[in-house]
Amino acid sequence: MPDIHMCHGENCERKETCYRYTATPNPDSQSYFTSVPKPCGYYIECKGKGQTRRLDIQCEGGI
Repeated sequence: MPDIHMCHGENCERKETCYRYTATPNPDSQSYFTSVPKPCGYYIECKGKGQTRRLDIQCEGGI
């Protein structure tokens, strides 16, 4: 489970390839950004189209 602030992906064209949107959230205590600046400086690229909400093998670089 990610130990990061996640993003709801509202009005974001890159959300399907961003770790902060596609990672599996912690069901007990996940934090989310309340607002994201434009352009977003928090994007973390993940590879693969049609990805599930798991990062394990799809995101390179890590945190």
